[in-house]
Amino acid sequence: MNAPRPLTSGVAIAAVSLLATAAPAAAAPAGVAVHEPDQGAAAVRSYWTPERMRAAEPIEPPASVGAGSVSEPAESAAIAPDQETNPALDTVFPQRVHGRLFVVLDGRDATCSATVVDSEGRDLIVTAGHCLVIPGEVSGGRGIIFASQVAFVPAYRNDVRPFGTYVGTRFATPRVFAQSADIAFDFGAVELAPGPTGPIQDALGARGIAFNRSVRSFRNDEFEIYGYPAKPEPGYDGERMIVCFSQFQGFERFTGAPVIGPCNQQEGSSGGGWVRNGRVESVVSHAGCATPTGCTLISGSYFGEAEFRVYRSIGGISSGKSKRLNRCNKQNKKKSKRLRCRARVQRFAADPR
Repeated sequence: MNAPRPLTSGVAIAAVSLLATAAPAAAAPAGVAVHEPDQGAAAVRSYWTPERMRAAEPIEPPASVGAGSVSEPAESAAIAPDQETNPALDTVFPQRVHGRLFVVLDGRDATCSATVVDSEGRDLIVTAGHCLVIPGEVSGGRGIIFASQVAFVPAYRNDVRPFGTYVGTRFATPRVFAQSADIAFDFGAVELAPGPTGPIQDALGARGIAFNRSVRSFRNDEFEIYGYPAKPEPGYDGERMIVCFSQFQGFERFTGAPVIGPCNQQEGSSGGGWVRNGRVESVVSHAGCATPTGCTLISGSYFGEAEFRVYRSIGGISSGKSKRLNRCNKQNKKKSKRLRCRARVQRFAADPR
């Protein structure tokens, strides 16, 4: 694994053409960083007034040593691929399971994007790790700084909360990210308190989710990227959900981050779900260019074993799925067969409502 990259402001590097077939990063060291904020649900809902939500600042994406190692599509900067989602579909599945994430991080009201995904507890969203923690490596000697006042607003638009505010009761990231700021593992999952009618998945449904896809299977893929960008493109204010229909371009060298383009979403869209065949298969992590201006590449997080452990650690899978994973390990002596078996088990279908 490469040395950690400090989470500096701004986003990474552009236009160095390298092979787009580099494999995802090697498996992370074992371990999950789990945190339970001590604020009650009522207090969190009261904290996030419309004024605070409007004033919340998008979290700056981290920089990546591998950004810029995939070539941008020819003439993509002349294309305007981003689209505002249809307001008439805000309360309809699946658009309603995407939303804005609000947190207080190091004393600052901040915002990202997130998606409800299928889970055994029926109460889970996924986002980027940098939306939930300031890693210990870059906190100025203060250790890991965890977010507080964590709240998710599905289908948010222009101050409207059609399904209310769901409060985060527990969240997790790969420990290697929380401690060392390793951008290859920029992933987080949040467990939500029930709403008025029960768990969020019962009320709204959920996207599926998939882990450990093979490198080869990404070729020629197109993803739907959902998020709430607020900067730096003119007209983006975080108040509207934006979607891009973008082509897979390759993997970042050194980090193994998947890259898509063209898409103009940047600050505020961090944590937004990359959807393919109804499943979230990555989340927005950082830009794939040297400077934000004019960048139309987005790098995500490869969903491997480290990310699966995070998902599993806060109620993602059933005991039956756990037993099937154990059988994969016992019945397949060859590593390649074992990994294929695990990848099949680690696919979870969407749950329409």
